[in-house]
Amino acid sequence: PHRYNPKKRPLPTWKRIEQYASSSPNLKTHVGLDPSLFGLVLPKKPMVFSTFRDPVERLLSSFHYGMKFGGGRPGEVGKCDLPGHKRQAQWQESVVRARTVATTQNDTSDYQKLLRDYLHDCRMAADNAYVQFLDPNTKDIHVAMANLERYVIVGLQSDLQRTLDRWKNITLQSCGDHPQFEALKKALFMPSTSTSKTDTHYRKSVSRVDGSGKAGNFGSVDAVNLVSPDIDMFDEDLKELLRKMTAGDEYIYKRVIEMHDELLKQ
Repeated sequence: PHRYNPKKRPLPTWKRIEQYASSSPNLKTHVGLDPSLFGLVLPKKPMVFSTFRDPVERLLSSFHYGMKFGGGRPGEVGKCDLPGHKRQAQWQESVVRARTVATTQNDTSDYQKLLRDYLHDCRMAADNAYVQFLDPNTKDIHVAMANLERYVIVGLQSDLQRTLDRWKNITLQSCGDHPQFEALKKALFMPSTSTSKTDTHYRKSVSRVDGSGKAGNFGSVDAVNLVSPDIDMFDEDLKELLRKMTAGDEYIYKRVIEMHDELLKQ
């Protein structure tokens, strides 16, 4: 109920949402951070952990993967159709081919065309995603920053191991009286199983290209890394669009780095 395609069906009622939503500490859903949901479909005092990465890198990663969901309240998370109404696997194959040409021939024209199409059709998913997550109601940068400061325990994907270690310590120190503390403790120290075999294969298949220009042959001795073109290689209008669609996120990311460094000093 937390996802909908406005072209296919109307918003579900709040009654339906409450029937399916869970307030357990293991709630996993694609929604934005809305404090009005605390105590409703989220715990009254949730611990909100979130990792951040360079906004342009994040946007290009979403483009490569074919991310279709934006940030919103439960029942209000929109879903776009990928350009050409392609399935996600088909989209990923198209992007890999364009990246292969960019890597082997230094030609980014196909890549730029796909990126333009994606930003046009899935703008709601790609446009300043951090602002969307932190303020799913009005998507206001000032509200987003206030929610970041007040509610979020931040981490950096570029410093992931230290981030995860710190989060474990914070959870153990803060949740001793939680009724499911032992389950939480066990989950924290279990080996991660969050990455599926499909996801692992996807990541490998889009990371290498062999000497013949064939993507996915990551075991080849003459394979090279599949590149994500530098945005300085893009046309001026596309560079400007990327700057606009990450401007708010850049502001948030700068503050996240400061918060991350402050936490490490504690």
